[in-house]
Amino acid sequence: MESTVLRGTDISAYDRVVRALRAELGDEAVRTAPTLTVTPRNTEEIRVAVRLAGDHHVTVDPRRMNCVLDVDPVRARAVVEPGARWSDLYDALADDLWIPVPDLGWDGVIGDGLAPGVGYSPDRHHLAGLYGTRRTSGVVTRITWRLARRPEVYTECRAGFTGPRALARVLDALREPLLRRAVDGPVVLTRGFDFDENGVGGVDPDGDGWVARFRMCGTATAVDAGYAKAAEILLRAAGVRLSRRTFEGDDVADAARLDERLRGAVPDMDLREPAVLPHGEGTAHVDFTPLSPVSGAAVVRADEVARSRCAAHGRSCVSTVVVRPRGTHHHITTVFFNPRDRRQVRSLHDCYAGLVEDLAAIRHAPYRTNIDAWGHAR
Repeated sequence: MESTVLRGTDISAYDRVVRALRAELGDEAVRTAPTLTVTPRNTEEIRVAVRLAGDHHVTVDPRRMNCVLDVDPVRARAVVEPGARWSDLYDALADDLWIPVPDLGWDGVIGDGLAPGVGYSPDRHHLAGLYGTRRTSGVVTRITWRLARRPEVYTECRAGFTGPRALARVLDALREPLLRRAVDGPVVLTRGFDFDENGVGGVDPDGDGWVARFRMCGTATAVDAGYAKAAEILLRAAGVRLSRRTFEGDDVADAARLDERLRGAVPDMDLREPAVLPHGEGTAHVDFTPLSPVSGAAVVRADEVARSRCAAHGRSCVSTVVVRPRGTHHHITTVFFNPRDRRQVRSLHDCYAGLVEDLAAIRHAPYRTNIDAWGHAR
């Protein structure tokens, strides 16, 4: 892999920086391809890297700083280094503590928290799980994370329906249970992807069927009451099929599907299984995530625009909506492709740029996007 040096860089000065970093940190801690990257082992090595880098752009990769430094079961909190993943934190926890895992357990705890990401917890947004969070432009070397107690029971709820009209009604109906916290954690709706009763995933980007997934947890009495209220609200939308499976708080052995394990606070990697992906092990994908207004009609409009743009380029997409009771929803468009097919790659670049422009035109501001396409959102 070739090294990439920013245009205008003084090559001789750059080489001196690389030599100095290797002398201080060791050859194994310094990479120059594709860009200059250091992998420090501790805070002091981060200080050395920042000092020696000067005006040169250096990426700090914290993967070797991956320790869970402390777990306090009394106060229900943990201290982690920046390279610690959700799976590392899960392995270090006492049995009665829960973590707000995201869809992929490889993510970094601190990175998700500062992004901010979304996990399956009462706090919903990972930023809310951090103690003492303020704006920062420095390098975060450790952070204290708020944990949760395992409940008596938790129930994994699913609402299936088809078509845009039902989508709008379900989105609007979900706001009240979320505001009342009858539903614990975020509600995630997906079109084009689901797991069967055996936990086997499947992708169908051309499908029109939606599944809303959400969790309730607490005492058995409280969960039953919350589910009854949610069912009363959701079943007002014609064509909604509602189901649930209930587990003891410490029961993860019987959770066959990925969504059930995630709601049980178990980090998982099943979304990366080759059998799930349309092009096998080599499948690549791009996501575009704008912020949609808190309105079912607005989300439906965004999904129609995204699917139309993808269809114009001969592509299909998977849709995901992360529902928030206040503010905005996260509307995620995912396009899978074969990176070995150059025609697909070229077409995808054009499709993606058009997707960003189309959604910006209807005032759906970007939340996460490929940095190369950011200019198209203006």
